[in-house]
This record gives sequence, structure tokens and C-alpha cells, in this order.
Amino acid sequence: DIRDHFPERAPEMLREFHALIRAVVYAPRPTVAVVRGHCLGGGMELAMACDFILASAEARFAQPEIKLGAFPPVAAALLPRLIGEKKALEMILTGEPISAEEAFHLGLINRVVAAEALEDDAENFSRSLLSSSGRVSALARKSARLGSREAFESALREAERIYLEELLPSEDATEGLRAYLEKRPPSWKNK
Repeated sequence: DIRDHFPERAPEMLREFHALIRAVVYAPRPTVAVVRGHCLGGGMELAMACDFILASAEARFAQPEIKLGAFPPVAAALLPRLIGEKKALEMILTGEPISAEEAFHLGLINRVVAAEALEDDAENFSRSLLSSSGRVSALARKSARLGSREAFESALREAERIYLEELLPSEDATEGLRAYLEKRPPSWKNK
């Protein structure tokens, strides 16, 4: 049962997920996330790590971890830079979803496409990326991310530390997960 093993496995799970995020952020080629439907929590964090996000008009984006007594470390490191601190805090602290249209206007995603056209649009977009020199694209991507790389690494390291050393030992982190798994409202110890 995850309730019995979560606290011990959490550091390992977090580090493995952040290794995946770092692999996407530091990939040698441009990366594209294609979102159809709900893009929540870690899925949204993974999409944010990509260079481009294409989404169907029906897509919804959210960081609902706060409702489970947790917070999203990758979103804490990336989201303020992508959409501004105030809206990032709103998403992280309320856990409420935003529409694809709002995500587009905030600069979180690159395109909103009708669901039936998403696959074709993603293929055409990817084809346009692949039509350029791979070496030149890789160098341009690397250069464009220079300023944000150090900030991302520093922010993610500190968010990991806060998550592992301050959040996980808290009673509310355990209560949030238990309440979710037991399908009941959480009874927070620290209001």
C-alpha cells in the first residue's frame, strides 16, 4: 500500500522524476509536448520542460498538488518564469485548472488547435523544426536557454530541498495523500 511506503520512497521517486525533467530540459534537440485533455501535476511539469507545447482546445492545465498536502517542485522552478509569478502562485496555491486558451494567452503553450487537427498540426510543426540544420537548431536552443539554465537548476535544487526536508516530514503531507487515497476531505493539522 502506497500509504505505508510513500514517505520512504518519495525521495527516490522525486529524484527519478527530476532526472527525467532534466533530460528533457537539457536534450540536444528541440522538444515538443502535445496535450489532449487534462495535463495535471507531473504531466504538466513534464510538458513545461519541453520547448514547445501544442494543445487541443479542450485541454486543461493544473498543478493540483496543494490539495494533496504537497507542492510541485518543477512547477515552482519553471512556472513563474513562463507565466509570471502572480499567476504561477495562483496555479500552485489553488490547484485550480486553466483552459488551453488561457494557457496560450499566458504564454504557457504555443498553440491551441481543434482536437481533430491536433495530430496534423503537431506533425507539421515538428516537420518545420526538422527542416532546419540539426546542429544549428541545437546550438540556437542551447544559447536561448543560457540565462534560464542556471536559474532553473538553482530553483529546482532548492525546491527539492524544501520538498524533501520540510514538506515530507510534515503531518499534512501524509494526511493529504491518505485523504486522497481514502476519498475523503483532508483534516489539515496546520491551518
